[in-house]
Amino acid sequence: MVADGRYDYIETGSLISLHKNVKDIVIPSEEEELFLHPLDFEEYLSSLSDTVTVPFLREAYQANRPLGNMLKPMMDKLRGYMLVGGMPQAVAEYATSGNIDRVERVKRGIIKLYREDIAKYAEGYVAEAKAIFDAIPSQLAHHDKKIKYSSLGEGDRFSSYKDAIRWIDDSMVGSLCAGTDQPDLFGEFTVQPSRLKCYMGDTGLLLTMAAGTNYLKSDLYKSFMKGSLSVNQGMMTENLVAQALSVSDVPLRFFEKTVSHGEGTKKYEVDFLIVVNGKVIPLEVKSGNWKTHPSLDYYCQTYKKQTAKGIILTKGDLRVTEDYRYIPLPMAWFLPE
Repeated sequence: MVADGRYDYIETGSLISLHKNVKDIVIPSEEEELFLHPLDFEEYLSSLSDTVTVPFLREAYQANRPLGNMLKPMMDKLRGYMLVGGMPQAVAEYATSGNIDRVERVKRGIIKLYREDIAKYAEGYVAEAKAIFDAIPSQLAHHDKKIKYSSLGEGDRFSSYKDAIRWIDDSMVGSLCAGTDQPDLFGEFTVQPSRLKCYMGDTGLLLTMAAGTNYLKSDLYKSFMKGSLSVNQGMMTENLVAQALSVSDVPLRFFEKTVSHGEGTKKYEVDFLIVVNGKVIPLEVKSGNWKTHPSLDYYCQTYKKQTAKGIILTKGDLRVTEDYRYIPLPMAWFLPE
């Protein structure tokens, strides 16, 4: 069909299913792979006929201009995006009906299909892949958000779950974030099993999974409907930033280091590290009203030579200080611009 030359063809499917179905087929050189992520914030708004919000945000971001009284409406739009998510069918339903209950039915149907895909394609490690997938909300609800293998089932080591974790990542159901205590090793990065987080590929689906079977009774869901983003220790906002970085094909990395202080020790953690123009930019995600950031302070002071100005993503307004740049969460998609 390709050699015939009269038409172009589009094949769709998960990366996992395509790999399996074309395992013994020679792919023609004319084929081009496109990796499709959930709709980002701009695409979601465009589906709702809003084409002005993101250009407005981008212009303010580039000019380092605070949003002022426009901050609240921008945060409300972002909260709507986090409720609906970026799965095209869910967004289409919301754009058509505006009915959150119908959107939830769509999202639950997608999650059911994910579980069916695991049973169909995760050959040899179905139980492990299901355990990883189902545990994403509870793992992210922990303070450090790392995968804890002992809580997943009988296997309590990375070796028991490494194939399942790779499947979750390859299928793009989840996004792996690898930890380091040596940020200058980015070129030759080695994944350490004890330092691995798994974010959900779509924040809207994470909310649905975390809310449970009756979302109307979920404190998490109620808090979102009321406008609070600070629940569950920032699980939702951190996942949102991970999703925004993944859409821009930014490798997900976080910093973690335990340091001795006198007779005790202290652990420092920075949510994300990105590289721009040969410099590492540390990112902290703040969903609440915390005004201190000791881990970010430690990182910037310790790795001053290879570090650009740190960024704090917050529900507050844009401002720039001598040490940090505070960015409203709706601007997360402009990183690493």
